[in-house]
Amino acid sequence: MKNQIPSFSSGLFPRPAPSEALALPPSAVRRLDRFAIETLGIPGPVLMENASRAVAALVREKSLPSSKVLILAGKGNNGGDGMAAHRHLHPESRLLLLGDPKGLSGDGALQWEILEKAGIAPEWTVDPDPILRALEELGPEDILVDALFGTGLSRPLRDPYSAVIEAINRCRARVLAVDVPSGLDAAEGKILGAAVRARWTVTFAAPKTGFYRGKGPEVCGEVFLAGIGIPWKAVEAFLDAPRED
Repeated sequence: MKNQIPSFSSGLFPRPAPSEALALPPSAVRRLDRFAIETLGIPGPVLMENASRAVAALVREKSLPSSKVLILAGKGNNGGDGMAAHRHLHPESRLLLLGDPKGLSGDGALQWEILEKAGIAPEWTVDPDPILRALEELGPEDILVDALFGTGLSRPLRDPYSAVIEAINRCRARVLAVDVPSGLDAAEGKILGAAVRARWTVTFAAPKTGFYRGKGPEVCGEVFLAGIGIPWKAVEAFLDAPRED
């Protein structure tokens, strides 16, 4: 059954306060991504590029002249969005990857390779201590971009990830979550061990059902929706097709 809504966000610049009527479970959003890639022929890196431009645009909108921007990236596609956003924001931003870049794959590995070739010198660590120190240095005028975990997270977080998330929630910076606050179950709004408490969440293609359930409203903050280049007519066809969710 088609969502009874006028349209999804088609522009790359994020728009605030999407209606709950737009919400889809994360499994459906992942199927929408596959539909865009496999049926429409939009390459995955193009979708990631569009998502990263939305992140960068919102960071710039919320930045103050004195703001520092720290991007924390994980090893999945959520981290890839953060890496690509760093390319748009550099040199105003600093990127820290939590993990060994040798473990990156797919579009995330591509984004890391682009940063290296561009001479932007991305940083990485498997030890949380450098990240904890970087968080302690942030002030209330600064922005922390949470690109650690996305909608694919399905089990409770443990150390060092839970320790990093707790430090994020203690730090004084304003937090922007990429697609979903790390640690939030994007389907049901449950906290998976620990979750980032964001001031803003910029999400892509459609808001997730977990934003409006359980702890979702508490940890997402103000939600912004950005298109990633999938035409609305194609989204309508996808929504009209038989759904598994």
